Formats: sequence, structure tokens, C-alpha cells
Amino acid sequence: MELTSLRGSPEEVLSEVERLLSGRDEYLAGCRSLRGIVDYAEAFGFSQYLTVDLSLARGLDYYTGPVFEIGLPGEGVGSIAGGGRYDQLIELYGGSPTPATGISLGIERIMTLLERRGFFEPRRTLTQVFVACTSPALRKEAIKVAKGLRDAGLRVDMDLMGRRLSNQLEYVDKKGIGLVVIVGERELREGCVALRDMGKKEQFKVRLEDLVEEVRARLTPGS
Repeated sequence: MELTSLRGSPEEVLSEVERLLSGRDEYLAGCRSLRGIVDYAEAFGFSQYLTVDLSLARGLDYYTGPVFEIGLPGEGVGSIAGGGRYDQLIELYGGSPTPATGISLGIERIMTLLERRGFFEPRRTLTQVFVACTSPALRKEAIKVAKGLRDAGLRVDMDLMGRRLSNQLEYVDKKGIGLVVIVGERELREGCVALRDMGKKEQFKVRLEDLVEEVRARLTPGS
């Protein structure tokens, strides 16, 4: 248990391991392997970033030597990469005996860190207009409205989850969609829908036969 509690700079940890395992050459082989890695890290100029942690264990049992994880302290996302030595894995799957070391990357975590550092522009939605409905009972009518807009060449999204209107509008705002067509029972009786301009905070009635033209006009720069 004392060994697995050791964590710190390579020199401190490896010196303590050598002290605890003095005279047990068969166990010190792993320590010598780690020292070799540290020596190469020093030669490449990044040994100051290394921490030796003897409690570290990977979730797979094919590793035959040192394992490692890569992280960014203080970011709160855990490790962003990890791997180790597996000299028998290729042979296990029918290949020739081949010494190997591999690494896997945590792509989602890396993307999160890159976004935090401003490497990506804010995502822009491709959707031009969102079709919302005030009641799940009006979904078929909303689908017809969405189809008419799509047939006119517009990029349309709509609610398929039965969310309340307020939740649909919250989704629209989060995605940055500029226009919302709201299909309501009262408006349909009048042959209309409500069109909301999210940027200008305006909402007005539009007759169904005029909807495509009105949406296109609202999408025109400077309108």
C-alpha cells in the first residue's frame, strides 16, 4: 500500500521506490524502466511536466509496462489522453510479436478546452426559420407549414419533442435562429400564423399564402 500512495516528482518518487525495494532486483526492473523514460523526457526538454503516480491504473488489462495519462491542471476536465505499453496485444489478435506503445485521445475534452481558449468561432446555425406550435395537437399543421417553407428552398427546423412553446423559444434563442413561425389554433382559424423576429423582438400575423414571401423578406440583409 505504501508504494501505491507515492505521487510526485520523478526523482522523489523513484528514489523512494528504490529505497523501499532495495535488494529486490526483480521488482526494481519497473523502476529502471520509468527512469529511462524520465531520462528521455529530460533530453527532449519536458521532464518538468512529468508526475510519477504509482496509483495510476488504466481500465484495460493488456498493458505490459508503464501507463500514462495527460492532463491540464486546473481545467476540471480530467485526463485528455492516456495510454501505455502493450507488447502482446498485436500478437493476441493474430499478428507477429510486436513491441508497441499507444495513446488514445479524449476528443470531446480537447474540443472543450480549445473552445475555452477561443480557438473556434461561435457556432452559427444553418437554420433560417423555426416552426413552433402552441400545442402537440397542432403538430400535423406545423409539419405542413414546415414542408411548405422547405419546398420553397428555406432551411427549416421544428419541434418534434412536444415541448411547451416557451421551451421551444428558449431552444431557438440558444441556437441563434432568427425567425420563428408559431402555429396556433386561433391564428389557423383565421388562415394565419404568427411570425416572430427574434432579433427585432417583433411578432405579427402573416397569412399562410404570404408566409414564404414574408420570411424571405425578413431574411434579406437590411430588412
